[in-house]
Amino acid sequence: MSAFNFDLSFVDVSSKGDIYNYKSIKYDIKPDVCVYPSNIKTPDRCDVTQAEMMVEFKWNRGDDPFSTSSSASSFIMSSQQARDTMGQITAYASAQLGAQWRTHAYQILIIKNYARLIRWDHEGFIVTEPIFYRESPALIDFFRRYNVAPHAMRGHDETVSRVTSRYLRLITTVRQKLGLPSNARIFQITMKDADGSDLTYLVPAPVATGLSPIGRNTRGFSAYDTKGDHRVLLPDIIPEGDVYKRLNEKHVRHVATCLASGDVLGGSNAHTTQTGRFKDAPWAHPTGAILIAYVHYRLVLNIVATPITSFVSSRQVVEVVRDALIAHQDAYENCDILHRDLSVGNIMVHENEGILIDWDLAKSTRDSGPRQITRTGTWQFMSARLVANMNTPHDFQDDMESTLYVILWIMFIFTVSCISDAERSHFLHTTLDPEQVQGLGGSGKANFLQSKSSITSTTPLFKGRPALDALVQQLQKTFSARYIPSMKEAEENVRLAKLHLHDPIVEMALQDNLVAIKLDGLEAMKSHEGVINIFNTHLDWEEGWLDADSPDPQRILVEDHKELKEFYMSKTNWWLWSDLRPVSKRKRNDDDSEDE
Repeated sequence: MSAFNFDLSFVDVSSKGDIYNYKSIKYDIKPDVCVYPSNIKTPDRCDVTQAEMMVEFKWNRGDDPFSTSSSASSFIMSSQQARDTMGQITAYASAQLGAQWRTHAYQILIIKNYARLIRWDHEGFIVTEPIFYRESPALIDFFRRYNVAPHAMRGHDETVSRVTSRYLRLITTVRQKLGLPSNARIFQITMKDADGSDLTYLVPAPVATGLSPIGRNTRGFSAYDTKGDHRVLLPDIIPEGDVYKRLNEKHVRHVATCLASGDVLGGSNAHTTQTGRFKDAPWAHPTGAILIAYVHYRLVLNIVATPITSFVSSRQVVEVVRDALIAHQDAYENCDILHRDLSVGNIMVHENEGILIDWDLAKSTRDSGPRQITRTGTWQFMSARLVANMNTPHDFQDDMESTLYVILWIMFIFTVSCISDAERSHFLHTTLDPEQVQGLGGSGKANFLQSKSSITSTTPLFKGRPALDALVQQLQKTFSARYIPSMKEAEENVRLAKLHLHDPIVEMALQDNLVAIKLDGLEAMKSHEGVINIFNTHLDWEEGWLDADSPDPQRILVEDHKELKEFYMSKTNWWLWSDLRPVSKRKRNDDDSEDE
């Protein structure tokens, strides 16, 4: 490429993967070539924090993840070779978009004698037809145009800058306040507050986490408020500032206060995803996928909380989930707002108080407009009803049911239980994280709630925490009410029997009666108060908890071809979710090629 005098450096990194970000990404980032800007000290290996784009070479046409047939039902190939390649390039896009301040990114995939250009943003990706670079100048023309393109057109977020001279003196203070190493890179972001005044925040470099590059891509980080001289939380998200305004005006408990918020401005449509604009273009292969456009948005919250998975005890986990449910109740009853995503990633801890965050999926209960075209929430914590039927309207009882799955997920992964590794892993994979078939997750959760699961026969389920066992059993019974078939005549008989609860025989007969369980559960779920009371009753059982049982990660068994995803971090279900597991390099030689 030196013959073309590009201001770009092309570095062979095929044997030198990224070693700077492996702690946060947790899978190998080892493309064949990294393209770097020429105005930096060019790394001799892959560094996703500085790469302009990544290039991957394949020598077998079977490795191409995209179909060349216009009549194919899907342009994503289903072979294992193709899926492996798809996983690789998705992982690279995830790492680059996560580790840089970017709106979009480009990749090049070269399959033997042709190339494909790929443009990624958080709405999806666009891929070209094969470019036979020996006959067509299109590939060189792309680099020629990219070489002179403005930074925003290349995908860089120009609303983030290096620290200006005015704030250079604060860099050491910022690193100390935010608990950063002495060599941490610091950037500057300016936003508007409610009255239009400028607010300047100094923030660390973003950290890639391995999330899918497609989706809402919420990422929050500690920031230094230059005006207030204190730490704040600054998430990069889609709009939720208006929701926080309503929550704060109504004094909703257990939520943060929003200090500033707004769309990120910069260039024409630079911070709006573009993929969906081209889905109906004459040249576009119809995929049937639902594309959702996103607008880049930032808000500033007044506290910096810690994840719920950093708990000090099991009891604290339950207290924090209870607090999140109180926040959910206040928002629902006082603001007519339904959160719709009670999950591990959205429940935080601040000074021993639970904080419910990420209100960007929230919906006004007074909104009579058309329903959203996709299910909302985090798959592993969705109610059994939503998992089994993708067209079911989301209600507040679905979110209450999610609290049970949050508790189980944390307790099984981070604390000692009385079941085997195999039983625990099977429950996580088949009940909390079932495989999707055309968007449906089966009846695993409903079966669990109705005691049709192997773990429900284990007593106790958790070591040394009878209050936790009792809480799980009571929530399980309560939430099962919506899944027990209705039997009108039997229900009337139970109602009559309840008039004689002073009789021990009647009381014993009703204890495990499905109809009685259904009626009691439906009564408790009429409002938040019934479920919150269940939490409080078991939290008040002082002797039923251990004093300090901090996180103790448990062994999770997985199949050889599938890794356990950090699924509490994902946000939305997608028809296409590429496996981000590491894929080893294929040996390259002429014998591995196909006939042209």
